[in-house]
Parts: sequence; structure tokens; C-alpha cells
Amino acid sequence: MAQTVLITLTIAGLDTGPFNLYSDADGYVTPFEIGVSKAALVAGYTSVVVPDAATIIRVVSTGVCTNFIDLSIIVVPPTTTTTTTPTPTTTTTTTTPPPPEVVEIDACANVQADSSGDVVAYAYSSVPVDTTITVDVTWTASDTSTISGTITILVGETCGTVTLTGADPNETGANLEITAIAPGSFGSQTYVEGVETLSASCTTCPIP
Repeated sequence: MAQTVLITLTIAGLDTGPFNLYSDADGYVTPFEIGVSKAALVAGYTSVVVPDAATIIRVVSTGVCTNFIDLSIIVVPPTTTTTTTPTPTTTTTTTTPPPPEVVEIDACANVQADSSGDVVAYAYSSVPVDTTITVDVTWTASDTSTISGTITILVGETCGTVTLTGADPNETGANLEITAIAPGSFGSQTYVEGVETLSASCTTCPIP
């Protein structure tokens, strides 16, 4: 095997050159390069056939001047480049949905049926509803007879009404009950039962 070495003469006499190159690997017996010009050595001559075991190169002039100079081989350690790749930063964004909006549904109905046995009932939402909802109500007379119906509150509205039929003429009511609300929720709204009232003067729709 051979090593590659850059050989440079910093000072060379006028009568020197050309040069043969020897090494201490064989005790400077056999040149590994011959006839190397002075100009090449002064400029910096790269030899690729320097014996692998060599640590000293002897540069011997073979012209009028037969002087020589020994040059130590300086091993330059290789340059190591380390590239560090930064660890990417992961950002996690958690979005917490807003709490549901509780919408209270109240109901009111006439405390007394009219002469035809009809009872007008109303349902009111605390805010405009985001979807059409139905409210089932049951009106119970003082003698425990009952009439029922379904009130519809349209999307965007806060009030709906229905006429319940089948009571005795001028019968007095004892109780009003919301029996069902559908749907129970929509979007961010949840619909819950509120106050049920029997009154001689329920607030009519639309609510001002």
C-alpha cells in the first residue's frame, strides 16, 4: 500500500534538482520517485506512491548539487463535520367546546275552558330556539279528566300555541303539565321543562 503526501521545498539552491525521493521505510535505499523537478517541489508536489511505512522523506538532488534534505511526514487528522438536526417542536391545540345553553320551556293554559270546552295553551322558550321543537302538554280538570295536545315553537321563535279540545264547557282546570319536549337538545342548546301555569290571562304569541 502507499500513502499520498504533499511534499514542499521552501528553500532550494540555484544548482539543485532534479530530485529523487527516498523514504525511511527501506533505509533510503530505493527511490520511490525519480526526476521530480525543483519547480514542482517548490510549488508543492503531491506523491501518491509514498511507502505506507514511511515517516521521513529524503529529497536528494541529482544535478550539479547532490545535497539532500529529510522531511518528516506530518499526518493531518481528518476534519469531522457533525450536523445536528433540531428536534421539531410539536404544538397541540385543544379546543374546549362551549358549555351547552340551557333553554327553559315554560307553559301556560287557560284556567277555565270556554263554552265549547276548548282550552288555549302556550309554550314559551327563554331564548329563540335554534330548531323547531314540539312541546306536549296535558291539561287536567278539577274532576281529573284530561285533554292533551302538542305545541310547536318554530325555529327562531320563542312562542307557540295550540287549542286543546274535549273539556266540558266552562270546566275549571286544576293542573297543567309539560309531558315531553322534542328534541331534547340541538346544537349548543338543551331544552328543559320550566314553569307550568294555569291563568285567566296567558301571554299570547308573538311575545312583544
